[in-house]
Amino acid sequence: MYADHHAEQASSVTKNLEIVVKNDVFKLEGNEVSVNGEVRSVPLTKSYGNGATIEISDAGTYTLSIVENGMDPFVELTWNKISSYTVKVHGTCKGRSSGMCGKWNGNADDDLTMPDGEQADTVEEFGTAWAVDDEEDCPEPPPPTDLCDDFGLAGRREEFKDHVTSVISQGLSVSATRRSTPRLQ
Repeated sequence: MYADHHAEQASSVTKNLEIVVKNDVFKLEGNEVSVNGEVRSVPLTKSYGNGATIEISDAGTYTLSIVENGMDPFVELTWNKISSYTVKVHGTCKGRSSGMCGKWNGNADDDLTMPDGEQADTVEEFGTAWAVDDEEDCPEPPPPTDLCDDFGLAGRREEFKDHVTSVISQGLSVSATRRSTPRLQ
């Protein structure tokens, strides 16, 4: 499973989720669901020869369930289409998982196993090892502009620099006054 994050209004936004099952790639993005690049309507059910079924429903949030032989879902993913998703894994999957959720085999010492099978020394190294290269989707941002140039104040740059330095060195003090407006009845 891959999540592509970008920052807009929330501190973290999940732009899309990709779930790989067998040879199929299910992509949830906004109000669109695709399977292997083909946009599909929801609700969606896809069955496999081994009795496994993928079910995707939309009741304001997407729910993707992997069910085998009509039993409780092995995996259930719920996504609010914006910023938050949860993954629930059935107990029968214990010992059969790996990746960002760890190995779930009762041995916490191997939960930071990277894709190459090596153990990460830090959680940062672990997360980076599982990250998907999305440089194509996230080009290098342009360099910041100079506010003095933007507002036609290039000739007063030193004056503003001195003022900002002075404010920062003195500390910022903010006060507020409550005003009440009389109501007419």
